[in-house]
Amino acid sequence: EAAIIDGANQYQVFFRIMLPLAQPGLVSIGIFNFLGMWNQYLLPVVLMTDAAKYVLTQGLAYMLHQQYYQNDWSGLFAAVTMIMVPTLLVYVIFQQQIQKGITVGALKG
Repeated sequence: EAAIIDGANQYQVFFRIMLPLAQPGLVSIGIFNFLGMWNQYLLPVVLMTDAAKYVLTQGLAYMLHQQYYQNDWSGLFAAVTMIMVPTLLVYVIFQQQIQKGITVGALKG
């Protein structure tokens, strides 16, 4: 209300007051959505039938089922590591924003 009294329009109120207050929560939601989509397994299993178009998690499960009794664990763990690296990088890079977004409404100051 004070910004409107000072002459700010609706867009200025949104971009200068509301958006900075909501930014930590929006960033953490975006990060969690990225991680959820990256680790998605069930939806691609239902929608994809061609093995050439599998996503990473489907390819990993396909690789596990192909070598079920052959025990090529080094190849499987190398694939797991390659799939896990982007998730860890996103978390390490945005660790401060994730913590800030989660605790912004939980702490009394």
